[in-house]
This record gives sequence, C-alpha cells and structure tokens, in this order.
Amino acid sequence: LEVFTEENGSALQKLEEKANQLALENKEMAAREFSSQMVIDDIETKNAELETVEQTLSEEVERLTSVVEGKDIEITEAKTYLASLENQNVELEVKLSHSEEIAATTATEKDEALGELESAVLDIEKLHTEKSDIMSRLEVFTEE
Repeated sequence: LEVFTEENGSALQKLEEKANQLALENKEMAAREFSSQMVIDDIETKNAELETVEQTLSEEVERLTSVVEGKDIEITEAKTYLASLENQNVELEVKLSHSEEIAATTATEKDEALGELESAVLDIEKLHTEKSDIMSRLEVFTEE
C-alpha cells in the first residue's frame, strides 16, 4: 500500500504541478485576452472618434464650399457692377467732352456776339454824334 501510495502520490504531485501550470497559463491567457480586449475597445473608441471628426470635417467642407460659391457669386456681381460703372463713366466722359465743345462754341459765339454788340454800340454812338451834328446844322440852318 505504501508503494502504491508513493507511486500515486508522485503521480498526484505531477498532476497538481500540471494543474498549477495550466492554471497559471490560463491566468496569463485571460490577462492577454483582457489586454487584447482593452486594445480592441481602444481601437473602436478611436474609430468612433475618427468617424465623428470625419463627419465634422465633411460638414465644414460643405459649409466652406457653400461660402466660396456665395463669394464667387458676389465677385461676379461686383464685376458686373464694375463693368456697368465703367460704361457709365465712358458715357459721362463723352457727355463731358460734348459739353466742353458746346461751352467752347458758346464762349466763341458769346465773344463774337459781344464784339458785334460793341460794334453796334459804337455805330449807335457814331449815329448819335452824326445826329447831333445834323441837328446842330439844322438848328443853324433853321435860324438862318
């Protein structure tokens, strides 16, 4: 019985050592599995954060695209308005040039009219002088 107990005790001890070794390996596997699950959870969290950032960036790109399109429209409208102002400026320059020509012509005509008026005044004064002479002579002739 002692021999049987010794042999079985040795086998039992080997089984206990094997069981302890398997328990230790099981704990290590559980720890690795837990660590792996933490890494997986961290990756999933980071992926969710990236998706949120992607969505935010996509929305911001859409908003900025809309703003740029709006600015393009404003620029086009401003260019159209500027072209209109340039056309108006050309028209006003033509009108100004025409007005300057009219003013120059009018000034010349005015100068000519003043010259004619001065000549007429001189002619009238000359006629008054001649009239006075004739009246004086007529008086003298009438008295005689």
